[in-house]
Amino acid sequence: MHYCANGQQIVQKIFKLSGQNGLSKFVEIERAEEKYYCIGFNLINTIYSSFILKTDTSLNTLWIKEFVTTSGELTINSTIALSNDSLIINGNYKYNDKNYCWLAKTDSALNIASFRCLSIPNFEYSQAQLCNGDVVVYGTQRFDDSITHRKIFLIAMDTELNIKWKNQIQYLDGNDKIKIAEYPGNGLVVQAQAYITFSTPTVPDLNTFIVRIDSTGNVIWAKRTGTFGPSPGTIPYLYSGDVKVDHQGNIISSFQSTYWSILDFDNVLQKLDPQGNEVACKRFANVSGQDALVDKITIRPDGDILQLMNHNCFIQTDNNFNFISRIWLMTSPNVSILYSNSIFDNNQLLIVGVTQGFDYAIIVLSDSTSNIGCRYIYNINLTNQDVSFLNTDIYADVLLNNLSISDTILSVSLNNTTSLTDSIICQTTTSINPQPEENELTPTITNNYIYLVSGKTVYSIQIFDLTGRIVNRVMSSNIIDITYLKPSIYFVNIYINKNVFKTYKFIKQ
Repeated sequence: MHYCANGQQIVQKIFKLSGQNGLSKFVEIERAEEKYYCIGFNLINTIYSSFILKTDTSLNTLWIKEFVTTSGELTINSTIALSNDSLIINGNYKYNDKNYCWLAKTDSALNIASFRCLSIPNFEYSQAQLCNGDVVVYGTQRFDDSITHRKIFLIAMDTELNIKWKNQIQYLDGNDKIKIAEYPGNGLVVQAQAYITFSTPTVPDLNTFIVRIDSTGNVIWAKRTGTFGPSPGTIPYLYSGDVKVDHQGNIISSFQSTYWSILDFDNVLQKLDPQGNEVACKRFANVSGQDALVDKITIRPDGDILQLMNHNCFIQTDNNFNFISRIWLMTSPNVSILYSNSIFDNNQLLIVGVTQGFDYAIIVLSDSTSNIGCRYIYNINLTNQDVSFLNTDIYADVLLNNLSISDTILSVSLNNTTSLTDSIICQTTTSINPQPEENELTPTITNNYIYLVSGKTVYSIQIFDLTGRIVNRVMSSNIIDITYLKPSIYFVNIYINKNVFKTYKFIKQ
């Protein structure tokens, strides 16, 4: 264990593929017994390499193994750690402009015991999660050329990867941003983004809906989240976040709503009873820097709720949504954590992500009081208010179809990756206050170009989509062409030098 100067027991490790220039990044983390499994990838000269890192609870490396295929692009999306130290691994495989969903079961040494590669029509992406003993694979299919016209698929398997049931779900025009949660003893809960074309302020074009599924894949009920009324500045949009089931069987849903403008987002937590009726709902007033990413909810053993926002910010409330704290991870003297994910385990936060400059994968383990002591952090109070987002019954509007699926062949092997080195970085905690940033980017809503209006010298520019994927890198320039981008929200990192940057966001129409 490594110690900070203030005596806290904190571990902060960074990983890098030795001798290479490129990107190393952690995207997911899983705990099993006394071990952690981190999914990461390297990007070297446009070639992706996916790997899994296994550590003990002090982040000491046990092994690192890389997945390799002879052709195509292979990515790992999620892992399920089983009680015998084996894994179920889920990922995507792209070959000849077609996407496939693959799953593998391994032994404790990560040797592949069984493997399936599934061909799903118009497949886009998948995740896998354990729900009441079943491996539930879920994701999206596109049903036309629109970026928003997608369907949900659900595939339930046993732990030997035999299919038990499979369904396709669609609500009106299109569905995306899917999250699922186990409903103990009886199926699961599905939350997704709805793209709909209604013309009333109380039913915005972007909305959130929740579906209860029984243990055989049938819909129990389906609800759409309504708004609490028109906002002062704009028709509100609802961006779907995460969903969990608390210790009392209530459904905890997160989403964000535009309020003063389409660039300002309020975080909303909603509690539903087992029938989908609203029990409580609270809106947290917008704060500079919030965006439409409410990535992950964790229900702590004491019932408190921990929510990851914007990849690097945590809101903690009690079970009734009373605000406790908001911690925003900032830079330390050597590293800054970006695009992170996290789990909460035994009062410790384990955070994975990528460092400033996108050069190193990083893991940060908090102390036993959830204090991330080896960081610059600041705590922000949020104004919050009780609101009501009524949930409308949409059972009759949800289409349920049998999912078409077939097996295909994919050869995958494993390499022991010995060149991925790690080191420990640990500094004394320092508190800082946020400072308002000069806006150097204009316009913030456009369909062709964005302009840099600052007189500062720009080292480089990077543009990211909502998933954190880099969609363009630009050397110093005052005009950036974005005509090739799909309509969405994007983020721009403007580097003043190799290690210092500011982040802005814009909407491509």
